[in-house]
Amino acid sequence: MPPLYDLRYWGFFVLGLLSLLLLMGALLQWRRQRNLARSSERLPGKAPAPRPGVGRPDRLIRWLGVSPAMAQRLARLPGIERYERLLQQTGWPLGSAEALSGSAVLAVGTLLLATLARMPPPLALLAALAAALALQAVLLWQRNHRAAQLEQQLPDALSLVARSMQAGHAFTSALQIAAQESPAPMSEELRPVFNEIQYGESPNEALRHWAERVAGEDVRIFVIAVRIQSETGGNLAELLHQTAALIRQRQKLRGTVRVLSAEGRISALVLTLLPFGLAGLLTTLNPGLMAQLWTTPTGQRLLTLALLQMGLGVLWMWRLVRVQP
Repeated sequence: MPPLYDLRYWGFFVLGLLSLLLLMGALLQWRRQRNLARSSERLPGKAPAPRPGVGRPDRLIRWLGVSPAMAQRLARLPGIERYERLLQQTGWPLGSAEALSGSAVLAVGTLLLATLARMPPPLALLAALAAALALQAVLLWQRNHRAAQLEQQLPDALSLVARSMQAGHAFTSALQIAAQESPAPMSEELRPVFNEIQYGESPNEALRHWAERVAGEDVRIFVIAVRIQSETGGNLAELLHQTAALIRQRQKLRGTVRVLSAEGRISALVLTLLPFGLAGLLTTLNPGLMAQLWTTPTGQRLLTLALLQMGLGVLWMWRLVRVQP
């Protein structure tokens, strides 16, 4: 245990405490935004609340304490719009400032813990980088999971809209019925579309905004079909039934591809976890042998190089087993 008079120990303690407080503040702010979003969804006809993030400079001023000029510069960072769209596709009321702050807090906290554990500097930096990327990996997983849910619910929603139109409702009223009757997250996506139309936006533009907002090709197929029908004419209800049938066929094909690629995905998972399992087993059986990897300069260099190569190999392997139908 480090001595109490060691200034480095107290410095790490203060930095860790500040990181913890920042993380707690980010979590409280996230909960507040989530509750506000849920409250706004319960109010019929209410426009969707603006999303937090770097796209709004006043949000940056409150979160990061920067000047308005600096906030404008940060809002023009390359790729920030794509990152904000990714956060929006997760369905979480989380902005760019919160997400980036959370990654920074995780990286700093992991670096402090690694330093207190006397981990070699290269490994400590790798651990901090992995902690920072962990939050981004969670966001990507949530985006993909939510997109998969939307794709599963889309055919039923289209069929509901088509049946409502056949019962005599207009397209806008049918969208409102689908938004009320569909489960989440489909209801969360249809409600802003209906609100935009209610506030004067054309149906084609509202649907185009929806296609830009979500991740998935099936929604774009539906939007393109509706826009073509609005220009050429025809029976929209019948077109929606046909589009729902087409999307169901695509989902069936994706399920077949997923079954056929299951062996490759299991092999990729085993090969990803195998080195870490063997390292833990060897550390338990012969701690002195494995300790040379992080106690000697040569071992540290070899371990750093091995981790980098493993990371590249894992990324390449998962790209190979990810088949797009």
